[in-house]
Amino acid sequence: MEEKLKILVVDDDVMDRGAVCRALLAAGERVEMSEAADSQTAIALLHQRPFDCVFLGDRLPDGDGLTLVRQVRSQPLKVPLIVLTREGDEQIAVELIKAGAWDYISFDKVSPHTLARSMNNAIRIYRAETEAADASKRLQETEARYRLVLEGSNDAIWDWDITKNQIYWNHRIEEIIGQSATQLGLSGNDFNLIVEKFFDLLHPEDRKKLKDAVSAHLCENADFNLEFRLRHSSGEYRYCMTRGKAQRDAFGKPVRMAGVISDITPAKQVEEELRSRLEQLEKIHQINGRLYRDSQEASDNLRRAVLILGEQQQQLRTLQRLSNLINQHLANLPELLQVMAQSVCDAIEAAQFSFIVLNNQTCVGEASGKDNCMVLTVTAGIGTERLRLEEDGWLKQVVSTVGDFKSARTQEMLNTQCPMLRGYLPASVCTVAINSPQGGCLGVLGIGNWEDGEAFDEEDRHLLVAVGEQAAIAINNARLIKTLEQREEKLASQNEILANQNRELENQRQQIQMQNLQLMEAARLKSQFLATMSHELRTPMNAVIGFSQLLLHSSSRSRIQSKGQPLTLEQENMVQRILDNGKHLLSLIDDILDLSKIESGRLDLVPEPVNLETLLTNAVEEFRSHAQEKHLGLNLDIDLNNPVAINDSVRLRQIIVNLLSNAIKFTPSGFVRVEASEPSPDKIAIVVQDTGIGIAQENLDRIFETFRQVDQSLSKKYYGTGLGLAIIKSLVQMMNGKITVQSVLGEGSTFKIEIPREIPLSTGRKTKTTKRILR
Repeated sequence: MEEKLKILVVDDDVMDRGAVCRALLAAGERVEMSEAADSQTAIALLHQRPFDCVFLGDRLPDGDGLTLVRQVRSQPLKVPLIVLTREGDEQIAVELIKAGAWDYISFDKVSPHTLARSMNNAIRIYRAETEAADASKRLQETEARYRLVLEGSNDAIWDWDITKNQIYWNHRIEEIIGQSATQLGLSGNDFNLIVEKFFDLLHPEDRKKLKDAVSAHLCENADFNLEFRLRHSSGEYRYCMTRGKAQRDAFGKPVRMAGVISDITPAKQVEEELRSRLEQLEKIHQINGRLYRDSQEASDNLRRAVLILGEQQQQLRTLQRLSNLINQHLANLPELLQVMAQSVCDAIEAAQFSFIVLNNQTCVGEASGKDNCMVLTVTAGIGTERLRLEEDGWLKQVVSTVGDFKSARTQEMLNTQCPMLRGYLPASVCTVAINSPQGGCLGVLGIGNWEDGEAFDEEDRHLLVAVGEQAAIAINNARLIKTLEQREEKLASQNEILANQNRELENQRQQIQMQNLQLMEAARLKSQFLATMSHELRTPMNAVIGFSQLLLHSSSRSRIQSKGQPLTLEQENMVQRILDNGKHLLSLIDDILDLSKIESGRLDLVPEPVNLETLLTNAVEEFRSHAQEKHLGLNLDIDLNNPVAINDSVRLRQIIVNLLSNAIKFTPSGFVRVEASEPSPDKIAIVVQDTGIGIAQENLDRIFETFRQVDQSLSKKYYGTGLGLAIIKSLVQMMNGKITVQSVLGEGSTFKIEIPREIPLSTGRKTKTTKRILR
């Protein structure tokens, strides 16, 4: 029975969907109908099951037919689409056809005949195209397999079009002859030239043979299978095998011949090698008679060697097993030694019992407390209950001598020392020392036999020595493991101590952090107190200074104009002292405030263009009268190509004024010199030199400390707080500069500051210029 066609109808109008279904049924088509009212439902149904054809309307609630067609074609959904359009939508239908629809039908022309015809045509064409695509794919796969087989065969392929006299070669022919076909003239349209060039490459003895074989195949249809030689570009001849077949027309005339050329040179070389080997084997066969007798003798020797090797192999297996056990029981020394003792009994056939005796220093965790005390550690085999390591017993003497004891020796001990032990002594004992390069003799390994006095030979002793070496390794490893465990325990204890110390350090850090917060609060309170005290002191001091200046000015004017009552000379001196002390106190307050701001980080620099020549000249002129009063020379030497710098003019002037003030104050005679220079375009150097009292070398490192004067007796002669140089050094460092001093006691001092031409803006400051008052 013919299978029903699966049809999907997509339209927003249920009546239109029903009309399509009824029309197809009325046309007598065997169909199974499915419906969808929107694009999303239609896409879901197409993914769920296959359909033979889809009818879709051009107007849908969630889009239009064109969008749905594009969605279907953009996905791996292969199904013919027929568009149902309304009157006046022909242009839309054309766009739908371009997007991938198979056909379109107007709703006003829908009839059972048109729908059935369009559906059947679309399905038939779709199936035909699908079958054609599958056939094309299978053909491509077949061609690919054929090409892969040809390429994988590593053969040269030739194809001769007899009707056109054209020959095709693949690239493999070039590998066989070592040159390109173009270089050799094997390509092109000149058939005669190609044949001539190819025959030139043939070995002279093979040229006629090849011609006859081709002629026989074309004329008599004989098999074309020939071996020949081709000359390689290196000059040697390569052995080749060619096979081919001719294609004939309806009349039996050959029209085409194709085949392959295989390089069989390696096979020929193997064949030649085999032939040479056969000749050698023939010669060898001739002398086999003589060799047979020798081989019989060698066979006997080999059998004896096999027996010896069998015994040694058993010993080697024992040693290998012990070696593996060492790796598996590194930390369990008693268990490992027990396995060793048992393995020795198993490996040495005559050994009825074995034992290991260790000294007290070797027994890990079993020291007896006595020096050189021997401990019977492990035993294995039969009769081990009779093994006692007594002070005067036979085992003690055996362990002490570490050698071979035969029945005669044991019988002698039995008769002289241990008559009551008759029947309890072994007939023979073999012992070896367990020696370690690091620890010397660690103990003794021994085996014994209760019955046979000649039970053990040299081979048994060699095996015993090898086992003893393994035992020494195991003991050393156990010692190392115990040492490592002790070190790990010690390390764990030290880690615990370090953890406790870290906790203590963390507590101390928290305490220090709390103390820092308290110190910061104290510094803030100190700064607040200093600011308040400065304000409270400045107000009366300004009044004192102002009234003192007014009194001196009024007295001078009265004396000049002869009006009023001027002050007496003594009174003027008193008022002058009040004025000087007031200025000194005000300067002291300013220094303390500056130092407080520097320490708390609240002193900021205000970079601005500064004319250094003007600043230095004004500062020097300010002190010229003071220098003249002391009869000092005051010189200024400026050597600046560019006198302009970017700096804080107030703080830079404060540095120069303090240095000049100190220089004049501590110079009783001589001169004071100020120099300005440019060590580099981006650096300024200012030097203040005097011929004053100087500074001792041991005091040079302390002069920049706060409240520090080199000699406290100087404070009585030269007033001052010792803050000036400390403030200068802090200001210079804030300018990214440095200050140095050179001085000789009694000869003078030289202070040098080096600052950049342009200082950076202080962190956190606003860029606008702050108005400042020159104190």
